[in-house]
Amino acid sequence: MENTMTLPPLYVEEENFNEKYIKNINKIICELKILGNYTLTKKDYDNLLVYTNIEKLEVYDMEDFDYQNEIEIKLNKKLQFNSNQFKKLNITKIDAINKQQLTLTLPFKLFFENDTLYNEEDDFNKLLRYIKNIEILNINIGEPNIEKILEIIKTIETKQNKRIQFINLITQNKTIKNIEILKELEQDRIIKIWYEDGITDCTIDEFVIMRKNIDNIKNKISKKLSNFEKVLYVYDIVKKFNYNKSKDNYSMDGRQLHKIFTTNNIVCSGYSKLISQILNEIGIQAGIYKLITQNNELHTRNIVFIKDEKYNINHIYSMEPTWESAIKEEYAYSLFLTPIDKLKEFFPKERFRQDIDVLCGNKTINEIKLIDKISLYQFFNNKDLTQQEITRKIKEANKKATLENFCQALINVKVEEGLPKNIIELNIPKIINYNTQLTTYLNNEIKTNINFFK
Repeated sequence: MENTMTLPPLYVEEENFNEKYIKNINKIICELKILGNYTLTKKDYDNLLVYTNIEKLEVYDMEDFDYQNEIEIKLNKKLQFNSNQFKKLNITKIDAINKQQLTLTLPFKLFFENDTLYNEEDDFNKLLRYIKNIEILNINIGEPNIEKILEIIKTIETKQNKRIQFINLITQNKTIKNIEILKELEQDRIIKIWYEDGITDCTIDEFVIMRKNIDNIKNKISKKLSNFEKVLYVYDIVKKFNYNKSKDNYSMDGRQLHKIFTTNNIVCSGYSKLISQILNEIGIQAGIYKLITQNNELHTRNIVFIKDEKYNINHIYSMEPTWESAIKEEYAYSLFLTPIDKLKEFFPKERFRQDIDVLCGNKTINEIKLIDKISLYQFFNNKDLTQQEITRKIKEANKKATLENFCQALINVKVEEGLPKNIIELNIPKIINYNTQLTTYLNNEIKTNINFFK
């Protein structure tokens, strides 16, 4: 019998909709809805035709251009209402009867502007007098309050005497207390949780499973370990995940964090995202960067800013968990710690993006593409990042790890993992010889006697 099941629409926040996003849309998705006040361009339309199988598109507005109806386009500029418009509109007069999409940002704010006091919750309560047909509710969550979210959903549905069909919760990737409460709504509504700055969506169950796994890993990390040792400990955990790629080349199973824990698939971007997520949550600055390998394949690695008083380290390093995950060797660390300024020397046949050029001092942030600027903004956790600040940070990051630092940290981490200290110390010469790329570099930077533990 033919499967007539219709997939729900794919939703994307307007700030995340771009050419890169379009290229990653799964081929099985036929309907796309862009949240917010996005105006579709001719280039957007052409990219959707080339890279996707989208048949229906809902967008706020579109530029004036000719198209042949290959995609059915619905404009919703008359159907949306956003909470950031509260202070701009006279709520008592707004014609909200036909609004079908409502976007709220929580918690509601109380603030002064131009000598006027605005109370967003009061404005929301005024708006409730008029709404009658809200089908899509988008909630940007700052400080998660599940009870408040549930109250808002039930209040809207009571006022309009009908269910909200689609509920999108946009949040950071962090554990949300009592989120399971919302599962009672899933029986007759579609609920999606959007994380990673609203780029990635998952179900409540997928989000809960992901957060439990990440929290379990974090709880294993001893507070006795220094920052350098914590980086090594997390690297050990993540590189033990078995590389497994979905048979579907368009699948996001091994690339999205929540899919790693529900499908057992993981590829390079999955390894890198997981390490970055864990390290940032425990207070160590980390990110990801993309490159083209010598085999002309897109690849993803980690970048980490290691500051460690115990070992007197302050430097930016690249890490490669994916390739070392394939090496079934307890002490494989050749690609664990590549200094950012040595990347092009160690990987001469790879093509790096401009974010790496900035970190190596070869370009300024003002000279590079927006997509590479965003990578730096995310790494430094600063959307107002200036070249002056980057230069200062790179100048300060001048204390590199030594071979002795690595060996001592490795001993402490392996002991924490349950291995006998004397056995690890006996293996130090073997470890040094096995990981020639790492240990040769470390020893060349600052000469170390490999027999320092004897």
